[in-house]
Amino acid sequence: MKYYSIKYFNGKDFFESNLFFSNVNQQVELTFKSKDFNIRTHEYYPFLALIKLRRELELLEIKLMCNGARLDVYPSSGMMIGINAYKLVLGKPVTKENICKIFDPVDDVSIVATVDEQHAYYIKWLDSLKGKSE
Repeated sequence: MKYYSIKYFNGKDFFESNLFFSNVNQQVELTFKSKDFNIRTHEYYPFLALIKLRRELELLEIKLMCNGARLDVYPSSGMMIGINAYKLVLGKPVTKENICKIFDPVDDVSIVATVDEQHAYYIKWLDSLKGKSE
């Protein structure tokens, strides 16, 4: 089991939380614990488990302050099995320099997005690469 200390934002204030990452029955289990919440999700891949957790937190109007919740971060299909993802820049293909860890903390709430906003940005990034040679 791995443990990450991650802040969350409720629209007004920042709070401390703990995120526990483990493999259970060939699935990823993420457990989010804070003073007020205890949420557990299961999925086959870490990023998808994080998405499931974020969707539950969004119902409570909470944003998780980590790279995996950034507007411009999304994994390639090959990265789904791990905890890495790419920081995407419109119009530019990704490189090794764009790799980040999805559970690493971020401090700037303005770069954190909802799951739907993040996915829309990913589609926009894909579209921005059309016709460009690598």
